[in-house]
Amino acid sequence: MKIFAYSLSALILGGTVLAGPLQKEDVAADAKWLLHLDVDKLRSTSAGDFLIREIADKVFAEPKAVMKQDTGFDLDLTKIRSVTAYGDYSASNSVLLLKTDLDVEKALDGALARIVKEAKVESSPVGKTVQDGIATYTLRDRAVLSLRPDKITIFSQSAAANRKADDVLSGRSPNLSSSPAFAEFPDAPKTFFFLGAAEAFNAGLDSTSEAFEGGQNNPKARILKMTDSGRIVLGQEGEQLFLRVSLKAKTSEVVTQMQQVIQGMIALASLSQSGNEDIQALTDAAKVSTAGNIVNLSLSFPAEKALLMLKKQVEQRARDHELFRGTNAPSKTKEK
Repeated sequence: MKIFAYSLSALILGGTVLAGPLQKEDVAADAKWLLHLDVDKLRSTSAGDFLIREIADKVFAEPKAVMKQDTGFDLDLTKIRSVTAYGDYSASNSVLLLKTDLDVEKALDGALARIVKEAKVESSPVGKTVQDGIATYTLRDRAVLSLRPDKITIFSQSAAANRKADDVLSGRSPNLSSSPAFAEFPDAPKTFFFLGAAEAFNAGLDSTSEAFEGGQNNPKARILKMTDSGRIVLGQEGEQLFLRVSLKAKTSEVVTQMQQVIQGMIALASLSQSGNEDIQALTDAAKVSTAGNIVNLSLSFPAEKALLMLKKQVEQRARDHELFRGTNAPSKTKEK
């Protein structure tokens, strides 16, 4: 099953690194949350170039090598054009859409053939059906992947979610362009490469959630309890990376309170990390404003400095990993 797992995770997770323009027509009208990455914008930025070169390529090096050796399939991540994930707060209703020029069917069929050969079984544990030009793979009724003729791959944990996603893409079900969802937030800068949004996300959390730990003494819990919906946008414009966070207050009366809590969190971070120049630069760049029921946090930061910070984190993690491997290596005893 290893090669199938590599094939599926590489094709799908690869899309979370590489993606294209957001199409509201692809998303169901009743979506409560939405995630999207735009590879064209990402690749054109210095930050994106670093992420793809130094992280994505290394993360997928092993799956690509295994797939090439075992199935002859060359996983070219540059052919993945877009990815969009959306759903409500039930895992079985979540959907991932992948648009790619890769021959996904060839990759999966090759992986399944390999499984049958290595395990010496008569049939694959993954079922495949083809209807109306759509090839569908089902793994023990827990994961469903459908390949449409228009090169859109649908992945979810239920057949019902797959069918609904297909109906949205085919125009048989309402899509986000006809829904007021996420419409109250300010226009996102055109140079964004990541967007995440959620409505009524308190419905997806309860008092036992990690976010609510500490009760009223936890600033994150206070913000969540006052918030009805939120959106985060990341991008790069010129030499500046930007972050835009917009939170919609449940009522107009709590907007000022939310603003004060966020400003307090920024001040606390600045005081607690007074010796950290990187944190100080970030907190100094943070600006908080309000517009109607929306509280906005904006932050712009030089891309070059952000890359240096990111490189330091990557290098530190690599050192920690090597140290962990060294301390856990089997001891060798000298032969007498």
